[in-house]
Amino acid sequence: MSARALFSRTRLATVGLLFGATLALGLAGGIPSNAAAQVAGLRSLAASARATSGSDSSVPVPVSGISSAIQISAGGYHTCALLSDHTVNCWGRNDFGQLGDGSTNNRPTPVQVKDPSNAAGYLTGVKAISSGYEHTCALLATGRIKCWGRNDHGQLGNNSTTGSPTPVFVSIITGNPISRKATGVSAGAFHTCARLANSTVRCWGYNNAGQVGDSTTLTRKNPVLVVAIANVTQVNAGWDHSCARLSTSRIKCWGRGGWGELGNGSFNNAPHPIPVFVAVITGGPPSKRATQVSAGANHTCARLANSRVKCWGRGGSGQLGDNGGANRSKPVLVLGGLTTATQVSSGGYHTCARLLNSRIRCWGLNNHGQLGDGTTTNGSTPISVSGITTSTQVSAGYYHTCALLANHTVTCWGYDDYGQLGDSKAIAISAGDAHTCALFSGGTVKCWGWNSSGQLGNCSTTSSSTPVLVSGITTATAISTGYAHTCALLSGGTVKCWGDNDYGQLADGTATDSLTPIQIGGITTATAISTGWYHSCALLSGGTVKCWGDNAYGQLGDGTWNASSVPVQVSGITNASAISGGWGDSCALLSDGTVKCWGWNDWGQLGNGSTTSSSTPVLVSGITTAAAISAGGDDNCALLSNDTVECWGVNVSGQLGNGSTTNSSSPVLVSAITNASAVSAGDDHSCALLSGGTVMCWGANGYGQLGNGSTTGSPTPVLVSVITNASAVRADSAHNCALLSGGTVMCWGWNGWGQLGNGTTTSSLTPVSVVGL
Repeated sequence: MSARALFSRTRLATVGLLFGATLALGLAGGIPSNAAAQVAGLRSLAASARATSGSDSSVPVPVSGISSAIQISAGGYHTCALLSDHTVNCWGRNDFGQLGDGSTNNRPTPVQVKDPSNAAGYLTGVKAISSGYEHTCALLATGRIKCWGRNDHGQLGNNSTTGSPTPVFVSIITGNPISRKATGVSAGAFHTCARLANSTVRCWGYNNAGQVGDSTTLTRKNPVLVVAIANVTQVNAGWDHSCARLSTSRIKCWGRGGWGELGNGSFNNAPHPIPVFVAVITGGPPSKRATQVSAGANHTCARLANSRVKCWGRGGSGQLGDNGGANRSKPVLVLGGLTTATQVSSGGYHTCARLLNSRIRCWGLNNHGQLGDGTTTNGSTPISVSGITTSTQVSAGYYHTCALLANHTVTCWGYDDYGQLGDSKAIAISAGDAHTCALFSGGTVKCWGWNSSGQLGNCSTTSSSTPVLVSGITTATAISTGYAHTCALLSGGTVKCWGDNDYGQLADGTATDSLTPIQIGGITTATAISTGWYHSCALLSGGTVKCWGDNAYGQLGDGTWNASSVPVQVSGITNASAISGGWGDSCALLSDGTVKCWGWNDWGQLGNGSTTSSSTPVLVSGITTAAAISAGGDDNCALLSNDTVECWGVNVSGQLGNGSTTNSSSPVLVSAITNASAVSAGDDHSCALLSGGTVMCWGANGYGQLGNGSTTGSPTPVLVSVITNASAVRADSAHNCALLSGGTVMCWGWNGWGQLGNGTTTSSLTPVSVVGL
């Protein structure tokens, strides 16, 4: 290892159905003996089906932390679960406060719905829940309703258009007398409906298409009676239409009907503010008697008394299930042998049904995997959801779907950009000197390993061999770990950093460490970040770069050798597309495929044919087609457009990968790498991700950082054991980590501070799984 690496070691050693159902349907008693095995199987399926380029899942993934659910409701881009103690947890998108936790931060894992008006501090006494597009409602045991989230159309029903991130009472529905007592609630896109104890319906909110049903198109901030309807047993609100099942087993719908979603034989797009009967379902024999209705975005479905399903309305994505793509103004039979349905749920452009055997079948749009069959191919007839055999309820959201299982856990699949699947999977990783961090869907970050300076960001200096949540980070889009500090790029273009600040690397104008993230001043348009050993850099939207922190070797690139606790402009860089910070140097990939580096150059790591350090960027020799860069300890590497890798700088451990141990001040080709998709330079070794999902590493191996089961170094690439489905790899001092396609993480090498994340401090010569993600 290098003298600097040895110093590092010494220092370390001494220092609702779419818009929700009224009540949970088909909840079965008893827990099948195979329920736990089913959850394990779902995790395995998810690992193989998760797209490497995004966070969607085309197969079910278990929701983290839910073990006592009795009802679920998938909304627009969020999901909620009613728990057995009659409290509510929600997760996913939260820009309007629809998760009810008092914030507007997206949550990739469930959070409890709060209620400041309740002495307990959280919502209690809930009987049923319904998730709308961007608001949520709960039916209370008292017969009252509370709603939270978006309210610009009065959809919260509290005589206001002011949104609320915590529950507020719906007015008029006071719980007594029976004409004011709710027995069911359904949240639509921008309106809400409730069934009352006297079998009438009241709706409120947006009413442009007559979806409130009061014979007008006036938006209503308070509940109003739906006209021309009585003897209602269930109500369900869709995008801009609503439907109700009557005690006669017939259905009435009202609102928009341009796609045929009212089912009355018409495609008239004019508002229908008065309920009309759905054709065909006449209440006669079982094949014409509805037992449940579910309104989607522009289509509607009903479960019939003979356990079949009929759908009507928009059909272009196959959501009607009749093996065609036509719109239907009257109910048509769902084909594909669907004969034992116990419940139906209409989503945005897809539909799902729970079957008598506790399995689930879905049909329609599948662009995000919302049909759950492991593909993204649309289905015009029902398709079996992979791996689910013990469901008690299904709920289709806009582009995702969730199922409640008999053991009271929840599993979801489909679109997940906001964390609505709730499975808290990693989407990016970064390895520091002795700590590691992972970015999760929904914008949170977890870190593990060494924590002497607070680099784990959890308000302590206690190291952890398992992941801990970074405090206050909920909108991160990228992460980067340095020697003992960490930075996160946030969704608005700002940057927060935490941990060691001896050289001003937190950019707060001080040299005081921070145990929690603090915002970097002057950075508002960042598109990428990269932390070096004691410095940090940000790529800005215009292609310029700013750096801050240690500058003893000119690594800030501003033409000086002075450290800076505020960001300074890197000289001469105006067209950067990527950046990477090393130990004492930094590099930028330019838009024309060339690379410039600046800082320490004693080993030729600036790549310009010399060993003279430079406080301003210099051009790396011979690189004209770079696709990515990575700055390591005293060496740097570039991935080229032809999928090969070139490295330059120190080579005493073979970290340049060209079969020698001779240093090189200009790039040399790494041997045997012809299909690389990413490269990461560590302290005295480097790794490359290959196109098939395997990883190869080369260089020093004293701690097993090459991952091949030995401690023998190699000047040419060797295959890392076990890893076959990686989507990213990160190398640092003496440990490496790989992000796998299922959102899990494996690490290997040195583990003195728990940086491998497997609950131990035992180093490993082969990859081990990070626990607790």
